[in-house]
Amino acid sequence: MSNRRAGVRLVGTMAILLLIAGAFTAPTAASEPVSDRGRVLALWQSGGPVMRDAAGEALVGSDAAVREFLETGQHGALNTDLRIRVNQMMAAGGRGVREAAQIALDDGSTAALREFLETGHREPRLHDLRVAIFQILATAPEGSRLREVAGMTLDANTEEAFERFLETGQHEARETDNRIRTAQLLSGGGTRVSKAANAALDEGTAAALREFLESWLPVAQAWDEEARTVADLAERAKQAAARNDTAAARAAAAEARRTEQAAREAYGEGLSERERKGRAESTQRKVAHEEAEEDRAQEAEEAAARQAEADRLLAEAAAPDADRETVVGNGRRVALHVLSTGGPQAQTAAETALAGTADQVVAFVRTDLAAAQERDDRERVSRIAAETDIPAERAAAEAALAGSYAEVKEFLRTRWYEGKDHDVRIAILRMLPDAGPALRDDANEALDGSYQDQLEFLETGQYVAREHDLRIRVLQTISPGGPEVEAAAQIALDGPPAALREFLDIHQPRAEIRDNAATAHVAEVRRLVAEAEEAAQRSGQ
Repeated sequence: MSNRRAGVRLVGTMAILLLIAGAFTAPTAASEPVSDRGRVLALWQSGGPVMRDAAGEALVGSDAAVREFLETGQHGALNTDLRIRVNQMMAAGGRGVREAAQIALDDGSTAALREFLETGHREPRLHDLRVAIFQILATAPEGSRLREVAGMTLDANTEEAFERFLETGQHEARETDNRIRTAQLLSGGGTRVSKAANAALDEGTAAALREFLESWLPVAQAWDEEARTVADLAERAKQAAARNDTAAARAAAAEARRTEQAAREAYGEGLSERERKGRAESTQRKVAHEEAEEDRAQEAEEAAARQAEADRLLAEAAAPDADRETVVGNGRRVALHVLSTGGPQAQTAAETALAGTADQVVAFVRTDLAAAQERDDRERVSRIAAETDIPAERAAAEAALAGSYAEVKEFLRTRWYEGKDHDVRIAILRMLPDAGPALRDDANEALDGSYQDQLEFLETGQYVAREHDLRIRVLQTISPGGPEVEAAAQIALDGPPAALREFLDIHQPRAEIRDNAATAHVAEVRRLVAEAEEAAQRSGQ
């Protein structure tokens, strides 16, 4: 792993370390006496995943369960959460953090774990940051901006300076160095190198400069060397022919041909290797994208299931014939759910119920939750009215606010206003002039369908169609394109949807420049080879 990548990784892991360490916050002392359930609620709000699970079970349980949790259960839950956080920091940190974390884990006490998370990780973390900067400094070229900035950062010797360098400073310095080096190659390199450097500078992005220096510069340098070699061999063949030295002329011409053929093979092998690596990285991106999509879908499914269960519990508790035990038991479970999913007013009502008495839970089920949810929903409609740029939508929102709660909920469900169906059709029609075939077909199908069909197209269908069109456009570049375009297209096709747009906007233009450069170079070299062979033939006549 390069020091640049190691530095990037350390910055990411250090950010994680700060989040993990900061995740522990002890409940603040209350100015008034807090009930046992209130104490458990505070632990639920401030605790880690194990504490939240254990505190949640206590909150929906009996008073005896609450006392047992406060007397014994919370301590084990806290220790487990602390161990989890220390292990997370250990996995994400550098050597210093790992060693300090291991000492805390070996001790195992809550005090030792807490001390590491609150203060004990700081000095080892600072050491790890310093080591990462020294590693970058060790490979930074003499006289480079990167070396200068790394040295200045170490001289500053503060955590803030270290973090700033690793997070942004090193990348800014590298870009400056890359720009300077690329500019130097305009005049200091060969013809092919100069043209490639000029193309990178014309694009001007940090990514273009980095790609030029890391992957295209070696190719251009090899081409310049090939051109010089073949030109020398062609000149030798001509001079030998002028002396009537047929053997020497033929030998020079044959060597020119072998040089050209070897260069073509080397270029092809290099391109294949670049494509192989690119496709492997692109496939990894696609897998990560698909896994994230699956996680989001699963989270949505689980959230829907939890909501359905909460609705069932609330319906049971709100039934006229529900006994007090059902009302209180179900009510507390509903309140715990609302605490994670409800609006601000509903969450406040849930907190009151969970920290309060059985009578307060009954009030939550029968009146307080519904009243709080209505206040939250009316606030949502008020924000829509204030923020919308559509006069008809503002009027519809204001009318809902002036009406019943049922009207408020219906407006939030549909966001309907007079003329919305027309606006939806216009939004779809505006896509058609620049639409690809899939988007055009699906848009026309939606326009021929119902209002609901059109809404679904705007919300989801258009994006599926756009991705399909992008894939078609990428595929269409392969046949007329050169080897560089084809390789870049294959890399994009193996990746997530974003890779398709990146190819069309960024990588295809770069690849076309490289293909054009390759075509011109090969034509020039083969012209020189032909001259050498022609001289050898004349010598033999």
